[in-house]
Amino acid sequence: MDQKTKDTFISNARRNIAKIQEFLVDEQKKVQQLINTKTSGAKVEDKWTEEYVKALNRDRLVQLQKMHDSPYFSKCNSTFEGVTKDYYFGKFSLTEESIYSWVAPVASIRFDVPGPISYPLPNGKIRSGKLHEKDEYQIVDGKILFYSTESEGSPRQLVHQEYFSTKKSGFLLPEIVSKMEKAQDTIIRAHYNNPFVVSGPAGSGKTTLALHRIAYLMQAPASTDIYKNSSIAVFVQDQRSKDYFSHLLPELGITTVSIMTFTEWALAILDDMDTSAVNSFSSNLLPDLLYEQEKILAMRSVLSAADESKKPKFSKNYFAGLEKIYKPFFSAENAAVFAKQKKENVLDRIDLTLLLALYRLSHKKLSITKRTFVPDDDGALVEKRKSESLEYMLMVVDEFQNYLPEQLTILKDCINQEHKSVIYVGDIAQQINPGAIRDWNEIGEFIPSDRHVILNKVYRNTKKILNFIGTLGYSVNIPDSIKEGTEVVNKKFASVKEKIAFIQELIAKRSERESIGILGIDTESLTELRNSIETNEFVHIITARESQGLEFDTVCLVGFDKDTYFDGYKQFPEQFQAEKQKIDRDLLYIALTRAISGLYLVD
Repeated sequence: MDQKTKDTFISNARRNIAKIQEFLVDEQKKVQQLINTKTSGAKVEDKWTEEYVKALNRDRLVQLQKMHDSPYFSKCNSTFEGVTKDYYFGKFSLTEESIYSWVAPVASIRFDVPGPISYPLPNGKIRSGKLHEKDEYQIVDGKILFYSTESEGSPRQLVHQEYFSTKKSGFLLPEIVSKMEKAQDTIIRAHYNNPFVVSGPAGSGKTTLALHRIAYLMQAPASTDIYKNSSIAVFVQDQRSKDYFSHLLPELGITTVSIMTFTEWALAILDDMDTSAVNSFSSNLLPDLLYEQEKILAMRSVLSAADESKKPKFSKNYFAGLEKIYKPFFSAENAAVFAKQKKENVLDRIDLTLLLALYRLSHKKLSITKRTFVPDDDGALVEKRKSESLEYMLMVVDEFQNYLPEQLTILKDCINQEHKSVIYVGDIAQQINPGAIRDWNEIGEFIPSDRHVILNKVYRNTKKILNFIGTLGYSVNIPDSIKEGTEVVNKKFASVKEKIAFIQELIAKRSERESIGILGIDTESLTELRNSIETNEFVHIITARESQGLEFDTVCLVGFDKDTYFDGYKQFPEQFQAEKQKIDRDLLYIALTRAISGLYLVD
């Protein structure tokens, strides 16, 4: 294709985008007028109906605004039943301009090559046709950054490409819907009944795939009536992961799904706890792993007792009940740690799990108090409280490999038993918590092979980084197509001052929107750095544990000594050494794989 032809293609595409944007502006004005219309003075129930319609229009206004910046990412000129037309595909639908949502059945044709095509209709029938030409775009703020085309007898050709950064602001991903592949699309559209597992190495796109599946189930014609916002729960590891999901889901049109940590969820059920005092104990310090192990042994001992009558009863005097259970298993040192924990009114993940398990044994089903507002005879809203059993139509458990089997069993009990829709996202090779699940049999879950997707391609790291990870004894799959990258740098410094100066120089040299993660093997290795280095939305100082699920252009790993790190497990009691060794190896793997293009090991 010569340059003149390319110029014609790009000019026509820009005109089409401008035309659609003009239409979108008019549509936004119409929807805004509907939102601004004053509620009539009719009956109370009519007011509520009008407010409900306004809420729908507010959602539609947000969609129209997002479409203005990026109306679509694919165009397929196709013939069905003798009619030839252009089908555009984007995040949201605008049928007046032949733009269809990516969840529509017909959207699957965007992964086909020109020629005969077909796709399944909601009624099970197959619609067949022919794809003549396919265009792919990346449109940002109304500007075409990438444009390629292919047609029958003509291979894919690049029409236009501008330099653009794929780097994130903070922890956000770039455009994600348009980057799917056909195999991923097939997974996303799989039947909604029964559990689904998405696993794979760091950087393989597990989270992205799971997010797409949530959005698809909520928006696809066959399942939209089943999966409502209020019946979906996404469980994440921590506040950072919560922020991450909270930014990504709206990019797919999902704005009101509950995203929470297990701790937040458990406290809502236990209800009377002073949540401001509740924190999780760190597992970075030497005593904590042993402390958690002794608690886990105690929990499993009482919960597995054959005689139900001898199992402890749930009591709202939390600490007294926990102390009675833990006491026979605690060493003198850890009994003192628990006394301090009790004094500070702090519950950790094991305490909460045990309390919920006992609550479930006593009450048969977990429940939560819900608040609703209903109009009285005068039309005033009155608050009503009602205890309801917890039941989710869809549950997503991110980084499932870090959950205790007891936690997953509790969560599983809250899933609708007709559909059993749960998505487990994670990788057994990336565990950072003791006592975590090792096998699906531990929670009585059967995952058929066609419902367990293992992603093998790593999209995040360079070849140099993956090669270095391989030298440390990790099994890594290195695709031929990834960038070579720069060498991994390993530096040792005589003083903390020199180490800080080196890291500050790295920060100073980074490009404007390049992110850098300064990761510590433990909290102590970061103390001086936090006092000396200023952080912002692109510069982050966190522990390796806190970095799980995140990524940075450059990672500077602090406190790792190759000669001593892998022997850390030897200082633990023999019965805990194997688990400590696995956690240490998994934690290091997580830290190393956060790096997109640059990796520095600083000690």
